[in-house]
Amino acid sequence: MGNFLSNFAAGIATAAVIGLVAWRWPVIRAWHQRRQAERAAAAERSAADKAKRDRATRIEAAAAEGRVIEIGRSGSRPVRVDLSDGTSRFYFCGDLAAYKRALGNGEYPPLTTFHTNPPPAS
Repeated sequence: MGNFLSNFAAGIATAAVIGLVAWRWPVIRAWHQRRQAERAAAAERSAADKAKRDRATRIEAAAAEGRVIEIGRSGSRPVRVDLSDGTSRFYFCGDLAAYKRALGNGEYPPLTTFHTNPPPAS
């Protein structure tokens, strides 16, 4: 009889634990998902900070050597290429009509505007 009672008590305890976990499962899952999202956000921030440090180091090294490097590009026509010396160049990617129209309107500086494709990104 003692063996039966101990097995019965173990069964009741197991059922109680399973019941509690099943009852609180939505809360546990939400906590776990929130924790994973926080870890992912922290990893993203860390990667972004590293990229900023690497970019600043590249710019400083180029400036120390007297080189001008590309630090960013945006747009499609024209493509704006920003350089480490603070200037920007504009490339019209072979659209000669738009290039001539932009220069004729005075929208872009003639010395830093080109009708060709931009050089490959470095």
